[in-house]
Amino acid sequence: MRLISLSKFPASIQWEFRQSFWTRDNMAKPKNCLTVEGGMVCVWSDGIGQFVDHGELLTLMRGSRSLQVVGQRFRGSRRNILEVLMHFGFDFDQLLRAQFAEGLPDAQLMKIHGVGARWVSHKRRELGFSPGAGRPAAAIRDDEVLEACARAPSHAAAARLLQIDRKTFKKRLDQVRARESVATGTCAQEG
Repeated sequence: MRLISLSKFPASIQWEFRQSFWTRDNMAKPKNCLTVEGGMVCVWSDGIGQFVDHGELLTLMRGSRSLQVVGQRFRGSRRNILEVLMHFGFDFDQLLRAQFAEGLPDAQLMKIHGVGARWVSHKRRELGFSPGAGRPAAAIRDDEVLEACARAPSHAAAARLLQIDRKTFKKRLDQVRARESVATGTCAQEG
């Protein structure tokens, strides 16, 4: 992080900074946040602010395409970082649209941006994209379901083998057993 001397700025910006600095001292500060001071970003960490050129923030965001990477470098809340990026003209929703259009699955987007599944699905709906492409349960063959059931000690373990939800596995297993009972003419097993 580069520290920049205030003397390099015009007197009006120096005055604005001093005014905001002195009023900020009298207020409670978040432990980690970003504030905009003119064309600079002030990175507050443990109550100490350091000035960084906003170009460094934008370059990192454009290069990494990851909110998590930016959050590690410029410590602040997700909302705070997005507001500062928006202030300097970076459209995060446009980045997400591009990543959704590339076909990135929700799990990968969660890792890239360091967010939860609910946030990704909310953004996906908000931007008009269909739910994330995963492995649909119907694409799992009946023999795969039976093999996972035989190999695993429990339904939860079998579901993990197939990388699907436990309830989805149970539903598919019931469907497979029902088809088998119809084919053999016996009653479907409970369980």
